Amino acid sequence: MIVETEHGLSTAVQALLSGAGSTRYRERDLRRTNKACWDWIAKDHLAPSHDLTAPFFDFIAVAKGIAIFSFFTDQFEIYIVRVDDQDEVVRTVKSFAMSDVGPCKAYLTSVHGKATPDVVASRPVAHLWMES
Repeated sequence: MIVETEHGLSTAVQALLSGAGSTRYRERDLRRTNKACWDWIAKDHLAPSHDLTAPFFDFIAVAKGIAIFSFFTDQFEIYIVRVDDQDEVVRTVKSFAMSDVGPCKAYLTSVHGKATPDVVASRPVAHLWMES
């Protein structure tokens, strides 16, 4: 699903989380987590020559077998997957660097059958959403 506004992104994320069975982790939680990740990348770990458009991803393991992957590439993508063995997912994902976007997406496709994101927004829309 492609969204074009921050409100559309909020609505889509909440619907996806609810549909995956998440009752405690909500859209606002993911928004705050993604904002914290962006801030960490943008402010705390920037070398003067760092390219803010360089792709990276963030991973959140949520209780009840839900894993969320947020990709900051040319666009902003969110994948939500149900997982049986959360500890195995955490171990696998921790083996990737945050910049290992390709290998992480390949993992999502090969292990979880998730070749396309659940929601896609432009980076400017994602930034508006994270700031809201």
